[in-house]
Amino acid sequence: MNVYDFQVKANQQAGIELLSSFSALPTSVLDANRQINLNASQGTRRQALAAAEGISYL
Repeated sequence: MNVYDFQVKANQQAGIELLSSFSALPTSVLDANRQINLNASQGTRRQALAAAEGISYL
């Protein structure tokens, strides 16, 4: 079953707006998040990216 997204631009803008709030987080939180990401395995990184994109990982 194919599902088409006819609001690509609007959805991209909504994602940018949602993620822009992360820049307001305290540096300590951002540093901790970066450290977690740096220590993650390649498989975990791929799974996180797939989840963020709404792609079925299985």
